[in-house]
Amino acid sequence: MEQNELGRKPWEAILEACQQRLRPILLTTFTTMLGLILLYLGGGLMWEPMAMAIIVGSLVWDHHYAAVYACPVQFVQSRQA
Repeated sequence: MEQNELGRKPWEAILEACQQRLRPILLTTFTTMLGLILLYLGGGLMWEPMAMAIIVGSLVWDHHYAAVYACPVQFVQSRQA
C-alpha cells in the first residue's frame, strides 16, 4: 500500500521489495543450512535426524512456497488491478 501512495504500480512495488529482501533471506538460509549440515555431520546419533528433518523441511517449504502462497497472491492482486 505504501508503494501505491508513491504512484507505483503493484508489480513494480513487488519487484522492488524482492530486490531489497533477497540478500538477507539468502544469507539467513545459507547460514542456517551450513549450521545444520555441520550438526548432521558431527552432531552424534541424537542430532543427525533432527538436522536432516529441518533441512528437508526447509527445502520442501521453500519450493512449495511459491506455488502455495506467492502465485495465488499475485493472481488475486492482478485480478484486482
